[in-house]
Amino acid sequence: MRAHTPVQSTEEREHLYRLIEENKENLYRLAYSFVKNRDEALDIVQDTIYKAIVSIDSLRNTEGAGCCNPIS
Repeated sequence: MRAHTPVQSTEEREHLYRLIEENKENLYRLAYSFVKNRDEALDIVQDTIYKAIVSIDSLRNTEGAGCCNPIS
């Protein structure tokens, strides 16, 4: 397991937190649609957010953040 890499700037950290806040419900719905279990879906969302925070340096392009929105 890799060690946590701190976000380089306060601005980047705030941007990531804003993206998480804006997309967490969509992430939950997507996860739930696959596993059909509330607790498992919440675990998936938590793991996803953790990985996003740890991998901030490789997530510079956030324009594709809407890719998780379901098409309805």
